[in-house]
Amino acid sequence: MSKYIWILFIFSSISVADPFYGEKLARENPTFSADTEIAMNTENLTACNISLPQISRYLPAKLTQLKFIGVLKKEDKYKAILMDAQKKLFDLQVNDWLADELIQIIDIDLKSIRYINWQTEKNCESPIPVILKL
Repeated sequence: MSKYIWILFIFSSISVADPFYGEKLARENPTFSADTEIAMNTENLTACNISLPQISRYLPAKLTQLKFIGVLKKEDKYKAILMDAQKKLFDLQVNDWLADELIQIIDIDLKSIRYINWQTEKNCESPIPVILKL
C-alpha cells in the first residue's frame, strides 16, 4: 500500500500544471506575447502637443452641427447659446474645451464665437482661430 502511495505521489507531482507556462512560451517564442497592446484612438491625434484641462465640456453633437442662436452677457462675461436639431440648448464660455473634437473656445463677443480646432491646426505657436458668426 505504501508503495502505491509513493508512486502516486511521484507521478502526480510530475503531472501538475506549470503556473508559469505563459512566461515560458514568451521566452521560447518571441512572437508570443502575453501583454496586450492598446490601440490609440487615431481620431483625436493632433500635430500639436496640447494638454487638455481637467474640466472639459461634452456636447452630444459636433460643434458644426449646432446652430449659434445668441449670446448672453452678464457683467463682463459672455456665454454663447447653441441649439441642436432636437431644439436642446447648450451654452459655452470662454476657455471651454470640447474634448471630443479638441476645440478650445478663445473669445465670445456679441456677434461671434472664436475658437481653435486643435485637431486640424498645423501651426502650434500661432494657431488661426475659426470664427462662427451669429
